[in-house]
Amino acid sequence: MTGLGWTYLKAFVLAAIVAVAALFIALTLKGLQANPILMGVASLAPWIALAGFVAALLLIAVPVWRVWLWQRGAGPICHRCGGPLGHELKGRYGPYRPCLACHGNTSERYYT
Repeated sequence: MTGLGWTYLKAFVLAAIVAVAALFIALTLKGLQANPILMGVASLAPWIALAGFVAALLLIAVPVWRVWLWQRGAGPICHRCGGPLGHELKGRYGPYRPCLACHGNTSERYYT
């Protein structure tokens, strides 16, 4: 599997974990409807499920958007492997971006 394939796999696995966790929490809260004290909390179940699925979609959309920009030649690229770079982080020696393909770090002087 290529570095780009791993990028997509990481995005989809993390999004799937978030979606399953939101569904599990929503079903657990839905089961609390029988309890008269916790019935108000159970009414939040559909909203928690919706929030979880929206978060999962965003977790998928951001890496896919970065890869799409990279394929068009519009986004920052790694100086080692030529892969797409992630968002900028502040490090000990200055700002850098992690590569989404080779997982190396690229200093700001190579992508600006």
